[in-house]
Amino acid sequence: MSDTSFRLISACNNPILAFAYQKIEQQQRLLKQVQQLLPQPLADHVRHCLISGSNLLLYTESAVWASQLRFYVKIIQADLSQTYQTAIHHVQIRLLTVKTGLSPSKPARANIPSLATINTLRAQSSTIQDPELRQALLKLSRKLKSLS
Repeated sequence: MSDTSFRLISACNNPILAFAYQKIEQQQRLLKQVQQLLPQPLADHVRHCLISGSNLLLYTESAVWASQLRFYVKIIQADLSQTYQTAIHHVQIRLLTVKTGLSPSKPARANIPSLATINTLRAQSSTIQDPELRQALLKLSRKLKSLS
């Protein structure tokens, strides 16, 4: 949804929507302020942030960037405490996950072996002495063949 859509919604005389739009704008300003305090590669990976009471929540997409953000917590706390004239006592760094719908990662895809490998697996299963193992390998080869 674009920024223009929010502006059109806020043009309605609905106090609830106006309040929501005000919060969104406040969080966008906060995000820009936090990003300006960080070095460029790290700033690009802070996706969202908000202040809740005396807590600051920072959202990033991976544990690698989260660990790097921890080095800048004191700088961020000091700057935001001056700007908002409220002490930021605690900073939480959270990861955006697939559940939030904001993660850029792609879903995992099964790696199916080639038909030749599946046929070799089936042929080798007949040489296995253990009947349970032989049956499991035959079942596996049938399933892989149906998926390929």
